[in-house]
Amino acid sequence: MQQDWRVFVHFCDDTGRILFQNDHDPVPPTSQWQPGRVEQGPFRLHLPQATPAKVSIRMGLYQPHNGHRAQLQGPADNERRIRVGQLTVTHGHAQWQPEPNTDPNPQPDPALFLRADHGWTEGLHPFDRFLKNTHELLSPLNALTADLPMTRHTFLTPDRQVEQSIFGNAAHTVTVVVNRGRKPFEWQSPRYGRILLPPGGFVVDADRFAAFHALHWNNFSYPSPPFFTLRSLDDRPLAKSRRIRVYHGFGDARVRIRNTVWTVPRQTVLEF
Repeated sequence: MQQDWRVFVHFCDDTGRILFQNDHDPVPPTSQWQPGRVEQGPFRLHLPQATPAKVSIRMGLYQPHNGHRAQLQGPADNERRIRVGQLTVTHGHAQWQPEPNTDPNPQPDPALFLRADHGWTEGLHPFDRFLKNTHELLSPLNALTADLPMTRHTFLTPDRQVEQSIFGNAAHTVTVVVNRGRKPFEWQSPRYGRILLPPGGFVVDADRFAAFHALHWNNFSYPSPPFFTLRSLDDRPLAKSRRIRVYHGFGDARVRIRNTVWTVPRQTVLEF
């Protein structure tokens, strides 16, 4: 990590409400961490008298100057807090144990478009990140579909958590698939083949515009789903366009376009 992050440790009730906490600046600071093992503590805590018998422990990293929380890998809740276990408090004694029955299917991230890790909006205020990310997705999509009728809308799963909307017909069809569920969903694109959408994932599939937040897109897999948009600048289909504008919102900076994997830290215009 290139920046210094502060650690937050929230001791919560079963609803996620903070009962007490132990935020601290790690020593050494995170910018000096190296791959391997980092040990800190122990830390001494005083439990309030009204502490319930079960206390959930949730941790993470944040930047004090703007409140931005790091997107970490692990069993997280909707507030980007990793569930690290629980305290069982009996007769004045507290014992740690793994949090039981942790749901392996994460919920969609409600702050998805506030993300900026390794992308265009990194370092900006959360409001600016939200505006930029949503603009890069919705502005081109609206330009494509404003004059097209919706020709089909279907639910692709029995629980109706995956929706597909199709606008127009023939060569200018625009297809949007959104996964609102808590399990990954696989969809077959006529242009890009197998697409694997995580919870909260989406894909826009059109001849002159493409966007995705996916684990697998165009024969390329990601360990964690990024956000990309691709837009033809010469009004030719993306498969034949000589100028493609690529916007990288967050996550892994690699994207496979045609038969080449490109690295796009922020945005670029590819010339063919």
